[in-house]
Amino acid sequence: MNPNTLDRFIPEELRPKKKSTLGGDVDFFFDFESGFMADDLSEEQVEYAMNMFNNGIVRRCFRGWKRFLIEKRIIVAEEKRLARRADALLRKTTLRHFYKTWCAWRTIREKRRRQAEELISRVAEKVRQGIVFKAWRSDTLEARKTKEYFAKMEKGEFEDEESWGEATDAEDNVSVLPLRAAVNIFSHVTLLDMVRCEVVCRTWRMIVSNGQLWTKVNMSSLNSKFENGCSDGMVNSVMNKCRPFLVHLNLRGSKKLSIESYISISFCQNLQDLNLSQCVFDEEMLSTVLDGCRMLLYLNVSSTKINDNCLRSLSNSCQVLQYLNLSFCRAFTDKGLQYLATGKCASKLRHLDLSGCNQVTVEGFQAVGDGCYNLHSLFLNNLLEVRNQDAKRLISNGKKFRTLSISGSPFLGDQVMTHISGMNYLTWLRIEGNDRISDTSIKTITKNCSELQQIYLIDCPRITDASLRGMSLLKSLSVLNLADCIRVSDAGLRAVLEGPSGVKLRELNMANCVRVSDVSLQRIAQRSQALAYATFAYCSHITDAGLELLGSMPNLTAVDLTGCCIQDAGLETIGKNPRLREVYVGECQDISDLGVQKLVNQLKKLEVLDVSQCKNLTDNAVKILAFCCRFLVKLNLAGCFQISDTSIQYLSGGCHYLHELDLSGCVDLNDKMVKFLKKGCKRLDRLHLRYCKNISKETVRRLQKDMSVVIHSTDDPSVEFTYY
Repeated sequence: MNPNTLDRFIPEELRPKKKSTLGGDVDFFFDFESGFMADDLSEEQVEYAMNMFNNGIVRRCFRGWKRFLIEKRIIVAEEKRLARRADALLRKTTLRHFYKTWCAWRTIREKRRRQAEELISRVAEKVRQGIVFKAWRSDTLEARKTKEYFAKMEKGEFEDEESWGEATDAEDNVSVLPLRAAVNIFSHVTLLDMVRCEVVCRTWRMIVSNGQLWTKVNMSSLNSKFENGCSDGMVNSVMNKCRPFLVHLNLRGSKKLSIESYISISFCQNLQDLNLSQCVFDEEMLSTVLDGCRMLLYLNVSSTKINDNCLRSLSNSCQVLQYLNLSFCRAFTDKGLQYLATGKCASKLRHLDLSGCNQVTVEGFQAVGDGCYNLHSLFLNNLLEVRNQDAKRLISNGKKFRTLSISGSPFLGDQVMTHISGMNYLTWLRIEGNDRISDTSIKTITKNCSELQQIYLIDCPRITDASLRGMSLLKSLSVLNLADCIRVSDAGLRAVLEGPSGVKLRELNMANCVRVSDVSLQRIAQRSQALAYATFAYCSHITDAGLELLGSMPNLTAVDLTGCCIQDAGLETIGKNPRLREVYVGECQDISDLGVQKLVNQLKKLEVLDVSQCKNLTDNAVKILAFCCRFLVKLNLAGCFQISDTSIQYLSGGCHYLHELDLSGCVDLNDKMVKFLKKGCKRLDRLHLRYCKNISKETVRRLQKDMSVVIHSTDDPSVEFTYY
């Protein structure tokens, strides 16, 4: 209702001409100064007027309060904005201060670091220069000594044996070393030398008595040192010393031991590895050892007269036996294998070698196949009488086989190979001297046995490139030996190299594969960068052009080029590979002193060199070899008939690490060479002197006292001198 409607209750003459702007409707009705009082207004009208007045006041207050809140919010927001801006400015200022401080600290630290690096670099450079200078000085002195020795030798001023290596003041540097280092040094000493070291002094006696040195004892070396071989006294003395520590014992070839020795061995209850190969013992001796050493894991009784009763005792006593070698044991029968297969060790047996046991029949193989169901490795080499049906009885149950060797068994054919293809875990396979195995069986094996890592197919003439194409599917092949597989060519080898195993191949043997040429070498250099051992002996199509590629292979350490058509230029390219440690170039007729010089000038760390039947070599080649290759361990000069005692003198002056030397067919050698060998080649242990007529038997007997192997004969050399 509009408030102006109240005027109709006021008479016309009493209505004001102009309403007051300072007062409201109530001031108009209750204006006491004017003497006016609206007596005729009802209470409802008055109440209505008051409500309208109060509502106006409320509205004005609300609008004022609302303006106040809005202004307050604006002020608070502005204050917050200013506070945030102030905080950001403070943080920025603080960070700027910290950053400047950190930059200054970093500058100082960087300066100090550069100074420290320069100081360390100067010190390291001085130390390196000192080491290089000492090494250079030592090498120079050694080279000068060698040159002086060669010069005196050429002038005829030979040194006496007594003046060689004059003794100096004794210094026991081993005693001052930590015990761990001293024990490590003595661990490389032979048993006989260790016994001698024990009586040197108290300190050495204490070191030698350490139990770590007596966990592994090899007494087979004593058989060559003593005329009567290893005796009971030696065995008893060693067993009393190392009884609590002994784990590995090798008595190979000890034929004169009695039951006393075996009784002393039986007290070594911690013994786990025992080698009695080529020993002479009876049932009582072996039973004594087996009853005492019940922890045996490895037992080698190859080439002994072990019989059925011994196998029965073995199967009952050795409950944890895992490795058993019965190769070339002819005294046991199928009954002995039945004892073994039904004994307590049958379930534990992992490795079994029955090579050369031609007396074993189908029943024996069947017993082993049924009883020894956990076999992982099986060797059936040189079983000349074994037929397909015999081997199938044993191999048919070999689902867990990982290693299988069938060498020298010519009557085994593709039927046996079919059963081999069922060995899904097979990783190692060796087949040698078999002309019945064809490509079909090899392809079946490589298809089913995808885990194969090492394959040896030696002298299998029916193997062709088709087998190699099957091998190209293998993913883990690292060793491939196809020696004497004359039908294999470049195409088959290329298939293997281009497969997934081409880059993983570590060892390759293609000896006498006459169809392999330089084309294969090119592919090998491109794909098989991991190849470490390469053999291409008697591959007539390998020439100097292919050898240039082998010189660039980064991991090649051994190469065999025996009988190949290589010349001096080929040797020079081979020498460009500094990682080579073994080089075999025997029967390479075109090699001369110049080629050997180019080879050894670049291979300072050569360890094995075979130049046998290289008839153009003279003493000059040996002189350069002795001067450059001072780490030479094995040298073959067989058939080099121009070699004389002068060459031996060169070797004694430079090759002090020589361990094996073959001088067969060097007819100009005489007894004087023995003095030279004793002077410088004090580590020489194996010496071949076949067809050396001018060397007396007395000299040979003297050499045999200091070396384990000395082979000598005075027969006339054949025209085709290939004794090996």
